[in-house]
Order: sequence, then C-alpha cells, then structure tokens
Amino acid sequence: MLIVGVDVETTSLDSETGEIVEMGCVLYDTKSERVVSVFGKVYKVNEWGVEAAECHQIPEEISDMMPMINTDGIDPWNAISGDLAKYVVAHNAGHDHAFVTKIWPSFLNKPWICTQRDLNHSDILSKVSSKRLAHLCVDYHISMGSWHQAVADAEACARLAGRHDLDKAYEWKMKPKFRLITYGHYIEGVPHEAPSVLADGRRYRWNTDEAPRAWSKEDLTLEQVEMDAKYLKEVTNNKWKFEGAPMPPKPY
Repeated sequence: MLIVGVDVETTSLDSETGEIVEMGCVLYDTKSERVVSVFGKVYKVNEWGVEAAECHQIPEEISDMMPMINTDGIDPWNAISGDLAKYVVAHNAGHDHAFVTKIWPSFLNKPWICTQRDLNHSDILSKVSSKRLAHLCVDYHISMGSWHQAVADAEACARLAGRHDLDKAYEWKMKPKFRLITYGHYIEGVPHEAPSVLADGRRYRWNTDEAPRAWSKEDLTLEQVEMDAKYLKEVTNNKWKFEGAPMPPKPY
C-alpha cells in the first residue's frame, strides 16, 4: 500500500494566525518499507515565532532566504505523486491537516489517519509509555536521525503507520466516538483515581476543559463506553455517576 506521510513546522499552533516554516511529505510503500518520493522545503514567513523556533531549530536567516508559499507555486502533493496513495498519515493530524489543507487543498484528495490517536499501539507494543512520535519510534525500533525536521518526521509517521492495518484503523476512526465522564471521586471508600480499564487500557484524565473536576476519557466507541461503565461500577461499588457524550466528528 502507498501512503503519504506529512509533517509541518509552524510559527505557532494556531492555524488561523500561524504560518508554515517547513513542509515535509513522503510517498511511502508499506509493503517494501521504502520511501518512494520526497518533498521538503523551508519557507519565508511574515512573522517569526520565537517559541516555535526553539522547537524546530530552523535559523531565521535561512527562512528569510526562501520564497514564501504563496509565491512558490509548487504543490507538494503533485511533487510526490500523492494521488497514488491510499491514505495521508500525520502525528497529531488535526494540527497538520489544518495548516496543510488551507494552503494545498489537494491534500484533501485522500482520507487522513492520525498516528497518535487513530492507531491502536497496544496491538503491537506490550506497553505504551507515551504517544509522542519520538517515543513511539523508539518503542517500534524505527531509527530516525533528526527530530522536528519536517521530512524526517513525515517519514517516521509513514514508517509507524506502515506497521498497522490502516484499513482497520480508518474503519475505527470513522465510528461515532464518545467522551465518558465519571463523577464521585470524593465519596468515602471509593478510589480517588479512576483506574485503567479493559476497554482500551488508557487511564482517565483529570480536570480537562471539557470535563472540569471530573475524570474523563475521549474517543471511545459505544461498546467501549459500555465496557468502561460496567467495570467502573464494579470497582466503585456502583457509587460513581457516569455521563457519555457524543464527540463531534474529527476535522481531518
């Protein structure tokens, strides 16, 4: 299967005000585990992001030497023959999708899969300590020489995704998802921390913006919600309250 791995380095996380400093994408063959074609480029931006530069390490003077995206005239999708691919993959795809598709709508030609959220890493790894790209690549024994360099990260995403059944992952991604919120953590005799459960092994997060002062878990299928609720009722002696709320469709 051919897929396109994508990564962008940007001046900020906000796709409305931020700009792409560096674009990287690769056409990757999952069967032969070979990179077929590569596109990578640094761009000049209107406003330099100092905090972002500490992460991507692109010198401002190098960026200033390059053309701006809107004067460049090159569509990376066409440059790597993206139409040959079945999926586009990216780590934290919501971020990359928002930036990339605004500049190059051609990247909407294929469905996207997030290597952070749409892949069940527990199918392959005995333990998932972190879903950061660098950590996952260590766990998967994927050797990459440079992090936060767009082409390198794009290739890492593609190699990571290539270890999975992407048709199955996309089918799971398209299922309706729910946020399960649990209350009752101050009840005497009840565990104060929501345990990890059988549904997917992830622990609950405490006090999120969507569920203040409560434990919550996102991206659960209806079957997983039912499994989590049943398990938590048992371990908390049926004293916790539960609320399952549909999540909006993903933007990518």
